[in-house]
Amino acid sequence: MKKTGFFIAFFLLSGQILWSQSLKYIDIPNIGEYVTLKCDFHIHTVFSDGNVWPTVRTKEARMEGLDAIAITEHVEFRRLHDQGYINGDHNTAYEIAKSAGNKNFFVIHGSEITRRMPPGHWNAIFIEDGNKLDTKEYMDAFKEAKAQNAFIFWNHPGWWSQAPNETVWLPEHTKLYEEGYMHGIEVVNSSWYFPEAHAWALEKNLTMLGNSDTHSPMAYNEYYIASGHRPMTLVFAKEKSAQGIRNALDDRRTVIYHEDKIIGAEKWVRPLFDSCLRVTRIARSKTRREMTVYVKNVSCLTFKLVKKDQNEQLNYLRDKNVNPYEEFSMRVRYPEGMTGKWELNFVVTNWLVGPNEGLKWVIPLEK
Repeated sequence: MKKTGFFIAFFLLSGQILWSQSLKYIDIPNIGEYVTLKCDFHIHTVFSDGNVWPTVRTKEARMEGLDAIAITEHVEFRRLHDQGYINGDHNTAYEIAKSAGNKNFFVIHGSEITRRMPPGHWNAIFIEDGNKLDTKEYMDAFKEAKAQNAFIFWNHPGWWSQAPNETVWLPEHTKLYEEGYMHGIEVVNSSWYFPEAHAWALEKNLTMLGNSDTHSPMAYNEYYIASGHRPMTLVFAKEKSAQGIRNALDDRRTVIYHEDKIIGAEKWVRPLFDSCLRVTRIARSKTRREMTVYVKNVSCLTFKLVKKDQNEQLNYLRDKNVNPYEEFSMRVRYPEGMTGKWELNFVVTNWLVGPNEGLKWVIPLEK
């Protein structure tokens, strides 16, 4: 009776929280031949140590405008199962959630291999059977994940509980990397950005991921309250499908959307930037030594521009915060007799292409 009362109260609360959220539309353009898909590959439910039912996770994600999620329960830790409140094996949460999948929304099967450092916590997604990852030795779990052709990534490498003094890469991580058990790394987890992981991903050509690692109802998470969206991985897929997502992950075609930041490798950050912020027109004055550059943001993203490495002969704005869908103009003044080709130089401080390194934006001009 007590257990029944617990679950009635639990699901009423989950439903109230869920439906208090409004439907979102996260408008991020496609780039070139690729469709931009919004994904969260690290999510928990009551079937490990989360606090909501699997179908609540799918409803939250769809209401937030996501295209895909991965259910990634801890293999080694199942609180409510061990206390006798729920039944089910390591595949049950995915089996419940996958009914929400369709041609526009994808639920991916995963599990979390949860060990102390080293090697820490890892997610294996696109698996076939989570039960087979429940092994005593962590290397046996990795071998099984690899046998199932899983995509494997290191979770929250800078998490204070396992990296209390500094974020470290240990010999065990080198072994996993060199033997093909490490395909990606979380550069962002929950509210944390790990610049060390950003550097490792660039150095070792690892797929960069940003995930919520949500345990509570989404509306209770501090990152959701602060920014209005969860951290997510933006996947540039050749087609909108689960296989398209997997192919993009294998090819490292991702960036991260975290708070007001875009984080990734310049190879993918640059084309996304070019799809979002566009110079629409340059007007040259016939009576004054100046021209006006008109710019439009066609996305829901923001841009923090700071003048950098400027031509001292040119006078233009020092900094600018560009809001979603904003159109603005920059007046550029130049001295008498100045001709030739010039450049306006900015750093986009919240679009990171290296550890805390902003993307450079150059606007070519000619007089």
